[in-house]
Amino acid sequence: MARTAGDTLDVFTMIDIFKYVIYGIAAAFFVYGILLMVEGFFT
Repeated sequence: MARTAGDTLDVFTMIDIFKYVIYGIAAAFFVYGILLMVEGFFT
């Protein structure tokens, strides 16, 4: 823990952004799957 607070803050911010990106991709695939399923039902 010899680093400055700025480095630690940057690391945590990167992890937070990475987490949001993963959640966003997962949600996009989830919505895409639902749309494909609904489209399959109606055709």
